[in-house]
Amino acid sequence: MGFSGIVFWLIILTVIVSTTHRLGIDVLNTQVQEVIDFIPDLLTASTIIIGYLIAPKIKAVLTSLGSNAGRVLANVLYYFIMIMIMITAIDQLGIDTDLISKNILIIVGVILLAGGVAYRYAAREIIRNMLYSLMVNQFL
Repeated sequence: MGFSGIVFWLIILTVIVSTTHRLGIDVLNTQVQEVIDFIPDLLTASTIIIGYLIAPKIKAVLTSLGSNAGRVLANVLYYFIMIMIMITAIDQLGIDTDLISKNILIIVGVILLAGGVAYRYAAREIIRNMLYSLMVNQFL
């Protein structure tokens, strides 16, 4: 079904709404109107799913860097983008995703905190030497 098929069904739905309104069939009118009101949300959700097409390309570019860090970063970023796109599409359809979003925010925060702590312990000697050299230079 191409663009012409979509336009055809939109016209059919519009005719059904106007006809049921004229005939006074309110139940059918409200149901068809809800379907018509749902179409923009559905189009937006399908546009978001285009992100599924973009995420593998980003992964391919980062993987082409060649190092292990590039591959790890490509995988992390790929799955992060996919999860965010999926949550956004589900949210656009009208399903509440607050719990999932908050859990992902907590997980990302914990990962960043763990990375910061690990970096602090790994760079402890380097920072100590830098501060020592600054203090020695200041007093000399």
